[in-house]
Amino acid sequence: MTDFKKITYAEAINQGTHQAMELDKNVMVMGQLIDYKPGIFGTTVGLTKKFGEERVRDFPVAESLMTSVGIGAAVTNKRVVLIHIRIDF
Repeated sequence: MTDFKKITYAEAINQGTHQAMELDKNVMVMGQLIDYKPGIFGTTVGLTKKFGEERVRDFPVAESLMTSVGIGAAVTNKRVVLIHIRIDF
């Protein structure tokens, strides 16, 4: 029987995002507070350091702007992971 390492949901999201960004240079992450050290509940830790500010974009509190930029980037063949940290958006 194989032993599996238990990780949190946040760690799984972070690992999946890292893998997607490593496999495809068109994957980018954008949202509020994503470049802070703790990340969004740990889900964005280390992304800016590894992939740079071109692919990991922090935004001010402007949800409409963030969404519009995400749509525009997707239209130009970017694969956008858009993070709204508030559940009511």
